Amino acid sequence: MINPRSLKSRLSALGLMTAITLPVPLWAGPGHDHGTEAATASVAAPTSPRFEAVSDRFEVVGRLDGENLRLWVDDWATNAPIEGPSVNLTIGPRKALAKADVDGTYVLPFPEHDTPGTYPVTISLRGAGEPALLGASLVIDDSAGHAHAEEGLPLGLMFGGAALLLGVAGGALFLVRRKRAGLALVAFGLLAGSWTLVTGTPSEVVAGPGHGDEGHTDVAGDVPDNRAMRLADGDIVAPKPMQRLIGLRTILAGNSAEGSALQLNGVVIADPNGSGVVQASSVGRVSGQLPALGQRVVKGQVLALVSPALDADVSLITARGAAETALAEAELSAGPSGFAAEAAELAQARSRLDRLTRLEGVVPNREIAEARTAVDAAAARLNLAKAQAAARLRTARTEASRLRQAGSNAEVLRAPVSGVISAVSVAQGQVINPGQTVFTITNPDQLLVEARAPSGKSIPLAATGSARTSDGRSLLLLRQGEGLAMVDGAAPLRFRIDGPSNLRVGEPVMVFIAGSEQTAGVALPRDAVVKGTNGQTMVFLKQAAEQFQPTPVTVTDLDADRVVATSGIKAGTRVATTGAPLLEQVR
Repeated sequence: MINPRSLKSRLSALGLMTAITLPVPLWAGPGHDHGTEAATASVAAPTSPRFEAVSDRFEVVGRLDGENLRLWVDDWATNAPIEGPSVNLTIGPRKALAKADVDGTYVLPFPEHDTPGTYPVTISLRGAGEPALLGASLVIDDSAGHAHAEEGLPLGLMFGGAALLLGVAGGALFLVRRKRAGLALVAFGLLAGSWTLVTGTPSEVVAGPGHGDEGHTDVAGDVPDNRAMRLADGDIVAPKPMQRLIGLRTILAGNSAEGSALQLNGVVIADPNGSGVVQASSVGRVSGQLPALGQRVVKGQVLALVSPALDADVSLITARGAAETALAEAELSAGPSGFAAEAAELAQARSRLDRLTRLEGVVPNREIAEARTAVDAAAARLNLAKAQAAARLRTARTEASRLRQAGSNAEVLRAPVSGVISAVSVAQGQVINPGQTVFTITNPDQLLVEARAPSGKSIPLAATGSARTSDGRSLLLLRQGEGLAMVDGAAPLRFRIDGPSNLRVGEPVMVFIAGSEQTAGVALPRDAVVKGTNGQTMVFLKQAAEQFQPTPVTVTDLDADRVVATSGIKAGTRVATTGAPLLEQVR
């Protein structure tokens, strides 16, 4: 039998050994800072080692990609990829030709990818204008990533382990009291295992608040090679793969001294000479093969038939009677009795002229001349009466003939102009009234833009202008005219769209008319100007191959495609254009 005192001493020794050997996590206290200079400086650089080489025409970025060196060759001013150059590299004593990849980059093996050091690189570009020679250095360091977080267990498992720990400890104490040494030793073994489960194995030293990695530059490992990011100072880091993906382009800004533009709201309307409406001339029911909305038609094409409706019989009979009466009256007036008064007047004038002519030399010549004038006037009145009677007769015959056939023949509706059916206002079997619009036809190649200048606004006299649609397209406008009558307190201006536009009638546009007042500044494409999150107007200046600086600017309109920056930038800087709005989305 085991002595209780001996048992207690053994258990105490076992507990002490367990406490010593158990893993315990450690945390560094606040205030233990290893410095942040190296980490902060490395944030702007993506993970993989890379270099940048530039000249007055080319911009080359090289980056380690696994065991290869990948290069992006772009135009320095526009950021557009250079197509088809021969790219030869000299890396130390070794020379190699980079091969074009399917994504537009150039790749060559780099056996030293895992060997730290500084590698001078010379790049020879041929086949893209004048040959160019660029130089750079590729630095590969031996820094590696460091863990900064404890590999802990799930919270549920830790609570379960704690419960098991308490249960085993209670059981061990119970066995000690009952003087069962063997089982107590087993219980203490389970206690040690439970403690290990709760605290985690193996344990690590975990940095607490304010605790950094002095001298390490692996902070850049948090910045993926192909993802853009915004730095603390607001600059945007845009890796070359991302620039290629969004088609990012730049321009070299230059000075400008052009007339600022007057900006007006406008709307697309149909040209009266290139559009038409189809209307019925009598009451009837629509039938025939109706054209579809958007269908192209040619002038004279049959669009629909209007058959007389049953409820139009009474009015049709009345109209027929009136037409027959008008025809009879016209025939009567066209006969000799219709202009008997004019004929009698002419006969009387001729008789007087004959009498005076026989008395020539006796009567004054003035009376003979007046008689001749009277004959000519009477003859003219007679001819006019005959012409008017003939015209009334033709009209009466035409109307009577139409009404005679109206009871049995349908009215044919034809296209008055060539164009596209822009509105269909009827359906099969619908009864329509005279003058009701059935179809509207618009020629999409003959559209106008109407803008309205507010009262008191000085309107430039430029013969041309430009317009910008809601989706960013620009149009060339040719001034057609200006209305003298004010409409809702504004003067209407009309412009003809030069060339195809693919617009719709009623679509809103913004009209720009160049003025004579010169505005000095830097001319920029409108796409280069973006709105920041605070509503401020800004552009992105290219500081390096993969870094862009947001810069506030003040701009004035030049035309639909351009603005002039009067402050914020100067000539000679590279400004992001296409893709600039996507840079603003980077966070």
